[in-house]
Amino acid sequence: MDHMLELRDICAYYGDKQVLFDVDLVIGKHRTLGLVGESGSGRSTLARVVTGLLKKSTGTVVFDGEVQGAKRSAEFYRRVQMVFQNPDASLNPKHRIGTILTDGMVIQGVSRADAMVRCRELITRMDLPEDTLERYPRSFSGGQKQRIALARALCTDPDFVILDEPTSALDVSVQRRMLDLIKEIREERGLTILFISHDLGVIRDICDDIAVLRHGVLQETGESAAFFASPKTDYGRELLKAVPRIEYE
Repeated sequence: MDHMLELRDICAYYGDKQVLFDVDLVIGKHRTLGLVGESGSGRSTLARVVTGLLKKSTGTVVFDGEVQGAKRSAEFYRRVQMVFQNPDASLNPKHRIGTILTDGMVIQGVSRADAMVRCRELITRMDLPEDTLERYPRSFSGGQKQRIALARALCTDPDFVILDEPTSALDVSVQRRMLDLIKEIREERGLTILFISHDLGVIRDICDDIAVLRHGVLQETGESAAFFASPKTDYGRELLKAVPRIEYE
């Protein structure tokens, strides 16, 4: 099986409003696909359909050759993880980082003690302070919180990770380190990644493939290099024209 994820005829709704329209998308194993589009285009909604967080949807989600039902299995959630755009909303401020990171492994049957050992290894890999596990989220910077969120996603040793705008709130230098870390971990672990971003510069740097959404409709897909060389659609060309460029005299 060459595909890690297949989406067939995906439609999704918030209340009575349809926000995704018959989306077909394939992500190959060990590939990073960039999902781009304007705010409100349906990118985060599509990620929630994949993970089963959005229940009001139709179509078929196939993960590693298996059709997924409305209720995902524990094994699915071990293999599929998501890093959300805002770590302040996803890291419980009342819990120490050690508890936040180990809970997922404990649910999967790992002892708390073994989970803590694993978490200390991840904290070191993320270049975070040694006392990170004993501290609360409020004591970290935005970039550190995103690395903590990434560490939590990696705790269960997943095969597929969804990154929803993981660098949008970071300054340029911190963003660079975060992107380098993602690329390093992708190579080390052989991950498949769905990378959601509005920043085409970031997409060009990190993604093998690209998919363009507009108003919930998939406009085009293909290899990233081919898209940046020559988009297939008018909308794709408009997106590229909107990228700021510095010109020197």
